[in-house]
Amino acid sequence: TSAVMGAVGGGTSLHLERILSTAGMSAGTIIQITPILGASVLLGRFLSGGALDHVGPSLVAAATALISVAGTFLLTLPANAMVGAIAIACMGAAGGAIYSALSILTVHHFGLRHSGVIFGIFMSI
Repeated sequence: TSAVMGAVGGGTSLHLERILSTAGMSAGTIIQITPILGASVLLGRFLSGGALDHVGPSLVAAATALISVAGTFLLTLPANAMVGAIAIACMGAAGGAIYSALSILTVHHFGLRHSGVIFGIFMSI
C-alpha cells in the first residue's frame, strides 16, 4: 500500500502542473490553487494524529487511501478551478496522513525494535 500510494502521490504532485494544464486549466488558475497542496499536507498530518488516537491506524490508513483515490479521480475530470482545488486538497491531506498511519502500523506489526529500519525501507522505496 505504501509503495502504491507513494508512487501515485509522488508522481501526481510532481506532475501536477502538467496534469492540470493538459486538462485545460489556465496557468494563472494553477498558480492560485497549487498552494492548497502544502496547506492540506499539514492539515492531513494534524487530523490524522487525532484520528490515530481515537479510531486506530487501520481505519486511518483505509480512509487515507480512499481520500487519495478520490483526489486522483477528480484530477481525471475536465478542468475546473473548484474541482482542481478539491483534488489537490485530497491528494495533500492523504499525503500528509499516510506517513503517520504507516509509522504506527509498522510498530504495531513489526514491533518497536525493528520498526525504524522497516519504516525507513518503506519510505526509501
